Amino acid sequence: MKKDSVIIFFHGYGSSVNTDKFVKIPYTNKKAIQLDYDKGLKVALEKAENFVKEQLKEYEEIILVGHSMGGYLANQLSAKFNQLAVLINPSIFPQDNKKEICDIDTTFKISSAKVVVLVENDDEVFDINKQKELLSKLPSNYIVKYFDGGHHRTNRISDIAYSIADVSNFYYPGLGV
Repeated sequence: MKKDSVIIFFHGYGSSVNTDKFVKIPYTNKKAIQLDYDKGLKVALEKAENFVKEQLKEYEEIILVGHSMGGYLANQLSAKFNQLAVLINPSIFPQDNKKEICDIDTTFKISSAKVVVLVENDDEVFDINKQKELLSKLPSNYIVKYFDGGHHRTNRISDIAYSIADVSNFYYPGLGV
């Protein structure tokens, strides 16, 4: 018998599974996978995809959560496996910032599952205007939340937790439901 739900977290380029964005998520049923993006996006995506396939054997519902390059992976896997996702300052155009690791087609795939996208307006890494242009064209199952100020290495733990609750059956005590 499958268990209910699990959060799978994908860290960003140059980060690790020890990032606060994962460690401080206030849910206990969560897993993260260490990725080596320097081996290329193809290797990272394959490793992430295999991890998700294994989790799908065990869980009814998977919530894919990713920051930056991990947000790119979470979105791609959400599209492939029709799984819920929360993207935190996602790398929508990885070829713009990390061309050297882009050894696959980096087109941002559209998921049919519910996806919440958290974007810092003052993200110093990505071209926010280019991102907003693509994000404004996404279908209604993508809920995009913009935050004034901020920076790429956002630490919006409560916003991440609320967004996980928004897309899933996870209960966050701060919601009062």
